[in-house]
Order: sequence, then C-alpha cells, then structure tokens
Amino acid sequence: MFRSVFTGELLGQLRSSIDHARERGHGLRIRLRLKGVPELAELPWEFLYDQEQDHFLATSTTTPMVRYLDLPQAVGPLRAKLPLRVLVVISGPRNLPALDAEGEWERLKQTLGPLEAAGWIVLERLPCATLDALRRRARGEPSTSCTSSGMVASTRLRAMACCTSRVRRG
Repeated sequence: MFRSVFTGELLGQLRSSIDHARERGHGLRIRLRLKGVPELAELPWEFLYDQEQDHFLATSTTTPMVRYLDLPQAVGPLRAKLPLRVLVVISGPRNLPALDAEGEWERLKQTLGPLEAAGWIVLERLPCATLDALRRRARGEPSTSCTSSGMVASTRLRAMACCTSRVRRG
C-alpha cells in the first residue's frame, strides 16, 4: 500500500519533509484528509509500511499519522478532572520477539513519575493484555489478571479515562 501511495515526486516530498523536520528536532505529522472519498476512509492507513526505512509510518514517534475529520465547527479542548487516569496495556504477541514488559513498565513509571507525584496522572496497568480484558476494563466490569501459572483471578477495576495533550484543568 505504501508503494501505491508514495511514488515519484510524492515519495520525494515525503522523504524531504521527514529529513527537514528531523534536522530541526521535530517530527512530521501525516494528516489523512479523506473527505469526498469515503471508500478510502475504511482502508487501514495505519499499516503503511515503508520497506526502505523498515518501519510503519504510524508507529514511528517522528511520523504520527492521524485521520483528519472536516467538521463544521472547531472541537474545543477536552475538559477533564485531574488526575488523568491512564490505562497501560503492554502486550507481547507470540509471533514477535519477546518484549521486556516489566522494563517497559518501569521506564514508563520513571518517565511519568514527576506527573504522578504532582497528582496530574495516575497510571494503571492492565494485568492481562487481551482484547477481552480491555473491553471489560473499559466497561468497568470485573477484569481478569494473568498469573504465571496461567490461572485467572478476578479483580474489580475503576473506570478508564483517555488522555489528550490538550487537556485544561477544571
């Protein structure tokens, strides 16, 4: 799909824009404006894989991809009560190399530690990284936690909230 979209001059512009942004220490947000072509909106754009760079555009921290909706009015910042509750799901797909899940969790806790200490956020880790566990957690239902023996224990989790970089206090 990447080769179908980014060819010739458009590919050159993409590479040039990424390099230009990188030189300035910035990323390049790719906005998908698909108004007028609803048949393209359903395509999995997040799976655009750049073979030359060996990565998916959407998973790179320097090239986030967002679907842009043309709305008749501007969407204001999300108002949320603090602390923001962040649900962390660390998965380890069997078909990929093993991830140091505990190390990732510790790095996340360390990085966001100052925000936790200030009372701005609360990090919660989903004990079992499955779609069913995530759905249960989002509905506020009892969730399952995984144990090393493969047994499942039931726990009650609090409601999930989403984060945004444009949150106003209040």
